[in-house]
Amino acid sequence: MNLEGVSRTALMTLRARADEHKKRRRLFADPDAVAWLAKLGWPKELDRHYSWWVQGKTAIRVDHIDELVRTCREGFDSNTVVELACGLSSRRQRIGNPGLWIDLDLPEVITVREGLGISGEGQRHLAASVMDFGWMDALAGRTPEKTIVIAEGLFYYLPLRDVYQLFEEMRRRLPGAAIIYDVIGEVDFESARKFSDALGAPIHWANKSPFEQGMIDFGVATIPGLEPEGVVADSVKRAPQPWRFLLQRALKIENLRDRRSGIIVGWLAPLR
Repeated sequence: MNLEGVSRTALMTLRARADEHKKRRRLFADPDAVAWLAKLGWPKELDRHYSWWVQGKTAIRVDHIDELVRTCREGFDSNTVVELACGLSSRRQRIGNPGLWIDLDLPEVITVREGLGISGEGQRHLAASVMDFGWMDALAGRTPEKTIVIAEGLFYYLPLRDVYQLFEEMRRRLPGAAIIYDVIGEVDFESARKFSDALGAPIHWANKSPFEQGMIDFGVATIPGLEPEGVVADSVKRAPQPWRFLLQRALKIENLRDRRSGIIVGWLAPLR
């Protein structure tokens, strides 16, 4: 299968999920990732970029976002999910169908997904850039408050001005929708930048300190019960020892806590 147009980061995430599935004490099951990786193949040149650290932190992020989607879906009776820049995600297959699930990515990626036979009841592929705001037309008639937007491993690959524009348009057209995304903090930015440059997918910006600035800047309101402190604590619980112990200790240091990377979940606040 022609993988032109599929990013190396998408393949890295796919392998991380497939490797997690094979573990005896895994965070989640993902047989589709195993099957898709076998069908697509693994570019040997990526071996020098892949490691237990990359696999582990990717699996933790994937599993935690899965849980947050379930929490939002059950708590708000959500019936619509949009996964932006979905890549080779199998999230809908893992957590089930809420009603309408839209997987959005560039045409080349959607072609590969369709070649893999990725489909399901209520699942729809949409070939477009996230910056082509027409993708929101697919949500016409859906209730924003019952919609979940997922952006895993996306925003920091876009110029910051584009991220502001995207959030502004989402707040205009999808006010009250839940959004789940991750940010790279100042403490991790240089190492993440070098890693992403080596993959040919440079990141552009770091989340400002304190961590909550990644909500304030983009107009995202806190969901009670899903405050940043609780979300990061839940993420750290997924890490194995002694990694978990070290992360818990680091979060007690204010400078590290404020400048950390992590997952954000909140409401898209209406534009005033």
